[in-house]
Amino acid sequence: MGEYGPDHGLSIDAALGLAGVPGQAEAVRAIGAAVAADLDTYTTGAAMGTDDVYAGPVAKATVLAQAAGTDPADVGGTDLVAQLEELVTDDGPTAGRLADRLSDPGGTDYANALGQAYAVQALAAADSPEADPAAAYLAQQQCPDGWFRLYFPPADAADQGCGSDDPPDTDVTALAVAALDGVPGHEQVVDDAVSWLARTQGEDGGFAGAEGTEVENANSTGLAGQALLQVGYQEQAERAGRWLAARQLTDLGCEAGTTPETGAVAYDDAALAARDLAEPADRGQWLRATAQAVAVLAGTGEPAASVTAERTGDTVLVRGLDEGERGCVVGPGIAVPVEGAGSEVEVPVEGPGSDDLVLRRLAGEVPVSAAG
Repeated sequence: MGEYGPDHGLSIDAALGLAGVPGQAEAVRAIGAAVAADLDTYTTGAAMGTDDVYAGPVAKATVLAQAAGTDPADVGGTDLVAQLEELVTDDGPTAGRLADRLSDPGGTDYANALGQAYAVQALAAADSPEADPAAAYLAQQQCPDGWFRLYFPPADAADQGCGSDDPPDTDVTALAVAALDGVPGHEQVVDDAVSWLARTQGEDGGFAGAEGTEVENANSTGLAGQALLQVGYQEQAERAGRWLAARQLTDLGCEAGTTPETGAVAYDDAALAARDLAEPADRGQWLRATAQAVAVLAGTGEPAASVTAERTGDTVLVRGLDEGERGCVVGPGIAVPVEGAGSEVEVPVEGPGSDDLVLRRLAGEVPVSAAG
């Protein structure tokens, strides 16, 4: 639910994130069914009394149907694959380009490279003849340094390639990698995009977004991390996962007031510090950030057994906790927070209940053993 009602795009983001998490198939199917039941509200202008069809939402809804294991040719009675194919330009300089179908010739076409990436993914999965031209047009949106831009040039421009004034977009680049990976003929495009992502990753593992979102944030880090995982850049993906985990809310016995939001991922450091999830607009930011982080966290997380906690006198030595990862050493009358530093961390535990302790973290509990 968004600030103004059902948020279909966010619901799809959540489903696509959960699709990469074991045991979440039923949740993905449930989200797919909910979107299918209200499909026209998301993909068309029916709610506003127009016959418009929006290309990006059609592409994203098709990917959702495929992820949910349902027939994309019959989603609430709509053949989404056929509808998407009709929204791909057939000839001229814009051949392969996604375009909204507008009842008003003077209306605004909102199709962009984000929707194009989803369209390539959907059409390739459906083995559509439109997949190759759509992929070729997406590849044209790559700029010389390897990144992709968000906005298409004017439809009447003779050159549909990257312009000198176009800004880089991390999110589009990540989605383009995910869409073009494995599509024959685009290996160099993918390699260049992945190299750019790897070069622009922050030292702490995070990724900044495009203009207006230049701060490192969970949306861009989540999408980039997913792309890096997909192409086998495990070390970079794990760094992204650690950045996300360090901005995840925990209620492990050391913090008060966050129980309903345990596991939520903050958009950025400012959001983590504020921890304001009460207002719908703020909560929506947390939901979107978490939706795009979950697949990376699932794909890069370490099992609880990799962390150890050993008691020596009035100190617990915690080893293996990722840098920035939060935990809590708890026992009767004791609750001491701990934050990983990438090495051994000493936690003071002097108190009446210090003989029966566990280390809690989101990945599970670790018994505190006696030094021996």
